[in-house]
Amino acid sequence: AQAVRLTMDSYKKSLPDHKPDRIHCFHNTFKGPIAELNANKSQDRRKRIINVGGLKNKNKNGLALLKAFIDVSSELPDWDLFFYGSNNFPEFQKLVTHHRLQNRVFYKGQVDHMSDEYLDADLHVITSYEEGCPNVLCEAMLHGLPSIGFQDCPGTNELIDHHKDGCLIERDKQNENLKQEIVFLAKDRTARIDYGQKARLKGIRLFDQKDVYDKWENLFLFMINENKTEPADYLEKRELQYYHQRSFIIQEYMGNIKMPVSFKPSIHYTNDIKTQLLDPKLITFFHSHRWAAILTRPRQWPLFLYRSLPYGFQKKIRRLTYVKYIREKILGA
Repeated sequence: AQAVRLTMDSYKKSLPDHKPDRIHCFHNTFKGPIAELNANKSQDRRKRIINVGGLKNKNKNGLALLKAFIDVSSELPDWDLFFYGSNNFPEFQKLVTHHRLQNRVFYKGQVDHMSDEYLDADLHVITSYEEGCPNVLCEAMLHGLPSIGFQDCPGTNELIDHHKDGCLIERDKQNENLKQEIVFLAKDRTARIDYGQKARLKGIRLFDQKDVYDKWENLFLFMINENKTEPADYLEKRELQYYHQRSFIIQEYMGNIKMPVSFKPSIHYTNDIKTQLLDPKLITFFHSHRWAAILTRPRQWPLFLYRSLPYGFQKKIRRLTYVKYIREKILGA
């Protein structure tokens, strides 16, 4: 690969050390809330813990949050739990009903305006065992919510600083650890607001659109510069060598035309190859395989002829030379 883009710095460890300069790490970008954040939410209202996507599969581990909330629900009588996203756990509703929490635990499914749900929430919990760049955590940060997640969960553990802008818990005895941090943030309003404000400032810094777009642009420029060599070297050492190894000898059909050694062929060369490519049978073949656009870019013909073939044709060309295939199978010569 000319370049590899990762969303977290720690993911570099999963790749070999070969050409580390080709590995680029930066986050995705996310939009913050349109409405202003209200840190002074009424204390008379019921508070909300939210989880997004936790009921999707076992890795998301949403049932662990439900079980922890069931255990602390009597200790936090003014708190409710909201789940969003798909639900693939039939036992979810059975647990809610069994513990008579139908009026305190809610499954909202898919919603059109998730930003409003973040703004109404007070605490976010992400119970995933593994993540990449967890979108829900990034969105919660930008909405000023403190988050609780697992200490050994990739992605999550790089975005949360323990007891600074959220809480990280150990997976061992997850129920006890999860209950402890939920109760701590639920009862300590000052810490909850402080963590949320710090999380938002971090999110604004990490997920800034202009900064992320600039990094994408730098990545593309890096890839372009990686391909910039002397034209003759590029084609002779890479393209010609590749084509000859595979016996894709296009020029045999085209008379004495040579493969180009420059991306800027002379007008004479361009007209010469263009004349020969205007063979009616060959044009029909081009059009039937979506090659029409190639005819308008003569300097790129030799590079695209093979690449533009359907995969089935490519497999056949591996066993036959390009010339033999065109003459015998396509033109019937």
